[in-house]
Amino acid sequence: MKRTFNYTQRKKINRDDIQLVIIRTNDLPEVKVIKLDIVRFSLPVASQVWFEIETGRVGLVRHSLGTVGSIDLNRSFELNERDLGNIRFRIKIVTDEPGIAGKLLAEVDGLKTEDDGNVRSLLEVKPSDDLGQRIWKIEISESGPELLINTALVDWRDVGQSPVFQSLVFPQAVYEIYKWVGKYDAYTEGSIEEKWMDLFSTTGHNPNDLDSIEDFESEAEFADYLDEKAHEVAQAFARNHLVLNQFNLGRVQST
Repeated sequence: MKRTFNYTQRKKINRDDIQLVIIRTNDLPEVKVIKLDIVRFSLPVASQVWFEIETGRVGLVRHSLGTVGSIDLNRSFELNERDLGNIRFRIKIVTDEPGIAGKLLAEVDGLKTEDDGNVRSLLEVKPSDDLGQRIWKIEISESGPELLINTALVDWRDVGQSPVFQSLVFPQAVYEIYKWVGKYDAYTEGSIEEKWMDLFSTTGHNPNDLDSIEDFESEAEFADYLDEKAHEVAQAFARNHLVLNQFNLGRVQST
């Protein structure tokens, strides 16, 4: 077994001690530290706690989370890139003691994030070169719903993130996905079906409240019922997110 020596006495924070969440309420996502457990390290209470975000576009940005004795987890920080694969997160704890101010006491790198569970975060976006003249398509496979975008589009990544495109796509995506989830009456714990069910439940449209297919005289009658309910959910989504306003605003900003 390889043996290493820590001559600096620097503490290594476990990734399990920290939890980050992605919040997607605006055009660009935000990140928030919602858990930071460092009590067992017995670090000086006046030491500074820094949250670092490193991106390919602007480089390193450092945000203060207060001190070890008074950690502030109330703030969220806007990210300047939509693609989280190009972003790195780390926590550093630095002393402010005279003579050794700036010395690194503890750190953790390679932090992973969790999405906050909304349509943008649950709906995986994938490029496709098999759509012909279609711009986009919702495809539901064994791994769950996917939003396919035609790679023949100029700047398809930017198109997929634009308010105009999303205002056109997301209500229809919600409609199709609700119909898919509504066909199930049992979910595997931690499955993508359960995550979508939980999302719909938080908006007051719990798929578990739907009538069962056994309550209808035919599959066709149940399909019509499910279609009507899915339309109601899509309408509610569009209303709650002011989709028409977002579309008009996006058109104005793009001209």
